[in-house]
Amino acid sequence: MCQLKVKVASAFTMTLAFQFCVLVILTVANGKIQQECDRLVRVNGMFVYNCSNKEAIEILEELPPEAEVLDFSGNFFTELPQLNESPKCPETVECPKLNLTVSHCRMDVSFRQNKINRFNDKALTGLRCLQSLDLSHNEINADKFDSTTFQQGAFYLLKLNLSHNPLSTLHDHVITSPWMPYLRVLDLSHCDLEQLGRNSVDDHTQLEVLDLSYNKLKELDGHTTFKGLSNLTTLDLRHNMITSLSENLFGDLINLKHLWLSDNRIASIHNASFYNDTKLKLLHLQNNQLSEIPYQILDKLPLLESLDLSNNPITHVTGGPGLYKIKYLSLNRTLIRALDSYALASFSDLVTLSISDVPQLSTISSDFLGRRAPSLREVILVNNGVARLSADALPWKQLTLLRLSGNPWFCDSDVEWMLDSKTIEGEVICGGPSNLAGHDIRTINPKELPRYFSTTRLTLFISLVVAFPVAGLFAYLVWKRRRHFNCLHLNNVRGRYVSVVTRDTGHGVDETVAVEMKVHFQRLKAVSNGEADSSKPFIKMDTLSKQEEEEEI
Repeated sequence: MCQLKVKVASAFTMTLAFQFCVLVILTVANGKIQQECDRLVRVNGMFVYNCSNKEAIEILEELPPEAEVLDFSGNFFTELPQLNESPKCPETVECPKLNLTVSHCRMDVSFRQNKINRFNDKALTGLRCLQSLDLSHNEINADKFDSTTFQQGAFYLLKLNLSHNPLSTLHDHVITSPWMPYLRVLDLSHCDLEQLGRNSVDDHTQLEVLDLSYNKLKELDGHTTFKGLSNLTTLDLRHNMITSLSENLFGDLINLKHLWLSDNRIASIHNASFYNDTKLKLLHLQNNQLSEIPYQILDKLPLLESLDLSNNPITHVTGGPGLYKIKYLSLNRTLIRALDSYALASFSDLVTLSISDVPQLSTISSDFLGRRAPSLREVILVNNGVARLSADALPWKQLTLLRLSGNPWFCDSDVEWMLDSKTIEGEVICGGPSNLAGHDIRTINPKELPRYFSTTRLTLFISLVVAFPVAGLFAYLVWKRRRHFNCLHLNNVRGRYVSVVTRDTGHGVDETVAVEMKVHFQRLKAVSNGEADSSKPFIKMDTLSKQEEEEEI
């Protein structure tokens, strides 16, 4: 009897186990979200319903009524499903004035990293106060968008993330202002975008951040692309294929503060790309094809503080037409060969200067920054070809950071100032002379440093040696030929009245001698003042004897 009971119990247990296995299999096969997803976590004062990474393909109709954040990221959804509003969300709620801690409305929805390639027609229509929608890392293409995609349910949307989707293009009126008038942040990065429709992202007067980085954009229409984005503060266009910046391209972006244009193919910038009232503070143009510092736009950016021109084929630097308030300037990995006098004098407010990884740079003038750089604190001159740097080139006493490593320094008395510098960071290895090569200059005894005339000093010395004899010779020649110069005396009678005597040399040649008119000075002055008759000659032209001539002289 006991054995029978055991067998019955075992059979019952096996049946339950079998039913449980079947239930698990059906659950996985159907992708139904079970109670394990139904848990709320309070984060930053909001209730988060976390159903991420559950390998689900569908969603239960019943969602926790308190949930304000719905996280379905990391699953296998192929369609953006219909989402219902919480029954606890007031029908007359004023979403812009929403108290997030007591509303229980669906505020934030994420379907990041799924396989979504289409939208349910009623996906967002039931939501009243949705403010953030993350659809990044899916398989959405541009054909799935039309003017009605976000027509309902996204009116109060503040942030829309569509990055990492194969959009290819963005048609007109898809992300349009009438359906999302409060949109602040739009992320379209990594979307393989080759072009933007004329009215695809324009007229969003509240948009503050627009990310178009890592796409394939080549041309941007200056009159339509960013039209009406008057509140935009951050624009990211990194890693595209842009070749030029056209007229009026950023004209409407009067509140733009951060602009990233690095890693493009920009070779030319129209001088009217910006307007004079732009508030831009940061401009990154590294990894482009610029051959010179774009002073033509810097004049339109009076508030610019940070300029990065690294990795551009800039070979020569000259001073600009004005003075700029730029505090950070980077010219790393350029093709600059020399920094001549006043080359960077236009950047008088510099705090940080970085010119590194420029092996062609071998010469830095002692006044390449102009007369003064009162704000300069950090200088980075690493991995260049500089062998000498004058003690007058930089305001050493005010610097807090100085990096000079990776240069072939010629260690002689001209760089002796480095021995006492306390701001140098990193090694300063001598490249010459041969007996000091390989040593850090700060480990060398000052007496070991060779004493040479620097090129500047030698040039000055030779100039002085040559100048004095030349000046003396010139003065002597002037004195010798003084008698052949025109008489210049008193304003209105230049050369008109001269005392001249001639004498016969006895060889048939008359010699003419100019004689100073001491005795006739009073009359000459009277004539010049109009008080005497100027028609009569001062001196009778006679042939004098040698004795008379000497007396006259």
